[in-house]
Amino acid sequence: TTTTTTTTTTTTTTRTATTTTTTTTPTNPCTTGNVWNTSGITLLDSSQVTQVVDMYMDSNNNLYITDEYSSTVVWRLLSNAASATIVAGTQNSFGSSSTQLNHPQGVYVDTGGTMYVVDYGNRRVQKYISGSNVGITVAGISGSSGSSLNQLFDPRYITLDSAQAYMYIADNSNHRVIRFSTNPNTGDNGTLVAGGTGG
Repeated sequence: TTTTTTTTTTTTTTRTATTTTTTTTPTNPCTTGNVWNTSGITLLDSSQVTQVVDMYMDSNNNLYITDEYSSTVVWRLLSNAASATIVAGTQNSFGSSSTQLNHPQGVYVDTGGTMYVVDYGNRRVQKYISGSNVGITVAGISGSSGSSLNQLFDPRYITLDSAQAYMYIADNSNHRVIRFSTNPNTGDNGTLVAGGTGG
């Protein structure tokens, strides 16, 4: 009797994949072309301003700057001008008259040159027709803080819609954003658009 034994051999081949990672360092855009000037130009110095809180560049590249403290005014630097001029408020004189401001904050200038200034300390927004330094109260009640829709409480910043029909005001201590017409009647209520009141 003959016995035949068959042996089967299995060969396993393992392949290891090799991954090559290439790291590319992005080009620094500030090494060529338009590069920021490393030497700043002083537009207003400490003899003129003590605490700048907002700036706005209008469509004609004129720069508006609000100084909250000692000078309590809004400065304007015309495009390519060498020095700035005061366009709202009375320098070093806080007050609530139509030619004074009390800790001005946000500033906005529409396409017609009309300027809107948030007069924080007087709880109001003042509107200045182009070329005039006499403010018209268009939101809030001068010297009266509260949460009614015709009042403001420590307002800070402002912007206008694209049609320039409404202004939106950050009413800080009422924790809300409130909207007013840019051409309101005296004492008009605003419209609450975000947030709530007080507390």
